[in-house]
Amino acid sequence: MRQKSIITIIFSILLLINFACSEKTSNSNLEKFSSVTITDSLKREIQFTEPPQRIVAFDSAAVEILFSIGEEKRIVGTHDFVTFPPETASIPKVGDAFNMNLESVIELNPDLVFVFTASHVEDLEKAGLKVLYIESRQSGLQNISQDILMWGKIVGSESQASAISKEFDEKILSIKNKISSNNQNFSVFQDIGGLWTPGNDTLMNDAFILLKLSNIAADMSGYQQINPETIVERNPDIILASDVSVFNSNSSFSNLSAITDGKIIELNDDSLSIAGPRFIDGVENMAKVIYPEIFK
Repeated sequence: MRQKSIITIIFSILLLINFACSEKTSNSNLEKFSSVTITDSLKREIQFTEPPQRIVAFDSAAVEILFSIGEEKRIVGTHDFVTFPPETASIPKVGDAFNMNLESVIELNPDLVFVFTASHVEDLEKAGLKVLYIESRQSGLQNISQDILMWGKIVGSESQASAISKEFDEKILSIKNKISSNNQNFSVFQDIGGLWTPGNDTLMNDAFILLKLSNIAADMSGYQQINPETIVERNPDIILASDVSVFNSNSSFSNLSAITDGKIIELNDDSLSIAGPRFIDGVENMAKVIYPEIFK
């Protein structure tokens, strides 16, 4: 009987020690989080005194960044267009990217709603929700790593975000180094569908510059629809198309350099449409097709 009592006492002491250690670890994690203030795209200062636990990330890039730094557990909602990584299939959808279901958002009880357009901000804040609005990144390839670091600060995962950011920057540097000795000067045209193409202030144009490609639509702003006559006149050396049959079946394009030289490439890499960690992987894959002798 006495032996059982001693065992019980020892077990109780061990439980108390374990609880104390857990409490200490918990407090330590809280101390590691530093209050952070983010300036949103409306020039407002949004302060975080603790990491948000329930995030409606209404933006594909934000979702991919949170997954990349191991903080996907915080995501409680997103929009219908989010498909990567595959695990996002189980995340509740609260709209189709351009139309948000406010009631569905409120039901998820988020402590942060992240949006890429200002159109939802007023209604969300009227509902008493904390909103961070950062306009969707259209250009500034090298700034994607800064977006990764921003999310690391918000959720208190700075070391992991720093590692992913560093890896992103190193991939850019690797591409630059590999292509530095390339003296070819190819012109390029990308058709994302319906002859819509990226102009000067776009991430794809940044990618073309990184790969030493001259965008035939560089004098245009954003994404614009270009007419066939302009394509023929500017005669690109390389065509990146979502559907190559558009060019192969149209006789007006038959004398283009890209057609006669067999430099028409089918490109349907969704990573190149999202300003997240995978974007640079999409650029590298594109480089392997355009410069197979350099990117083996």
